[in-house]
Amino acid sequence: MLARMSMTFVARRVTLAELARIKETPADVQRLVSDPKKGWTFSDQMYTAINYCLMGDAWAGKGPGAAIHGGKQIGPKGNYGPARYVEPAAVVKISELLAKVSKKGFMATFDPEAMNDDGEIYPPVEEDDGPTLWERFCDLRALYDEAANAGDAMLLDVS
Repeated sequence: MLARMSMTFVARRVTLAELARIKETPADVQRLVSDPKKGWTFSDQMYTAINYCLMGDAWAGKGPGAAIHGGKQIGPKGNYGPARYVEPAAVVKISELLAKVSKKGFMATFDPEAMNDDGEIYPPVEEDDGPTLWERFCDLRALYDEAANAGDAMLLDVS
């Protein structure tokens, strides 16, 4: 069973108009990230474990890991750093990379003992967390796919 923690990763689709407003007034980024009425959101506390299964590292932000740790910083520094935005062209590239991730490949990297020994995965993962992590990854992949198809950008934040 997946444990709960205080840090939550949020990914939200934003239109080009919303992204332009955020760039003009970066202080408003937190309001948009946290507004449940604004667009489709992916929110997960196990984002480091998902990234580990993608990249073999909790914090790698290149390749498919850019879905979680990519983007350009914007807005005020929150508890865990400023939010980040991903431009539409990069959303398309990330979506294409995520589409190539197979369940077999993702699950091959799922190793609770190694992940917990890494010291960068919190909360600790358990043997039965693998299928849930895969489902949550699929939700994130679907969000990027929808954003790419719509020509939207993404906002990423840890709160």
